[in-house]
Amino acid sequence: MYKTIIFDFDGTLVDSKYIFVDVYNQIAGRYGYLRLDSENIHDLRKLSIRERLKRMRIPLYHVPLISYLFLRKYGKALPQLECFEGIKTMLDELNRQGFTLAIISSNTKSNILNFLQSNQITAIQHVYTSRNLFGKHKVMNRLMKEFRITPQEILYVGDELRDINSCRTAQVPIAWVSWGYDPQELIQQNPPDYYIHSPQELLSLLTNSPS
Repeated sequence: MYKTIIFDFDGTLVDSKYIFVDVYNQIAGRYGYLRLDSENIHDLRKLSIRERLKRMRIPLYHVPLISYLFLRKYGKALPQLECFEGIKTMLDELNRQGFTLAIISSNTKSNILNFLQSNQITAIQHVYTSRNLFGKHKVMNRLMKEFRITPQEILYVGDELRDINSCRTAQVPIAWVSWGYDPQELIQQNPPDYYIHSPQELLSLLTNSPS
């Protein structure tokens, strides 16, 4: 059924929460945004991205600047970044079984490729990025044309509500993973096709699906 598996990067393959908080707080201190701590993060996770920006006192037109500054600082923190437990084994097995594996992320291609190389992850064959936080569906459409496949032959794996919204626009099925950024109560606004709670569960879903 599925031939190509597309993964989000941050919060899906790699645990970047601590890097995100540290880098964001550096920027927040400079521009007067709300700083993140263990208490307000819990409440912010329940909000949509637009609601979070409002609560964090970040004007929408500041987002491109923040993204630029954030991703530059993120690159310097790559040595601290790690995959979630079980991810490498899952990727290797999916690759062994013949799935095409790709990443679509709002991170930079150089950050992602540097991480994959440093961690000897060779199962990912393609990396695509989107500068627009809400524009992943456009990248999915480009990928489908390039690979000459239909939406039904793809499964996107992500952890955020915006991933689900993009998949709905592109008509691509999505598996939401519970170990990432957005909690299940938030994604109920637009439920995914699958709820996944471990890399092994995702592997079982894909390897047991009819071809």
